[in-house]
Amino acid sequence: MEKFPLNVKAVVFDLDGTLRHSEPPALAVFYALAAELGFETSESQRRVGERWVNAYWADSPELEEDLLRYGDWRENGPFWVNHARRH
Repeated sequence: MEKFPLNVKAVVFDLDGTLRHSEPPALAVFYALAAELGFETSESQRRVGERWVNAYWADSPELEEDLLRYGDWRENGPFWVNHARRH
């Protein structure tokens, strides 16, 4: 395992709201856009969706499959279209 360089003094983790606050939340934007496209969701469906998103990004088999199929998620339209379909 590679060690950190000796000149590293600190590592900062931003837990959303500490250094930067995402407003509106990404999921709120996702559901608003879905509603504009005619896909209404209930509060319970949104809770299930939020749990799915958290599980997906926690090194799920689905994420690994999507990374193999579509490549890196950054600036990758097909990856995000597939993500929205799964969601």
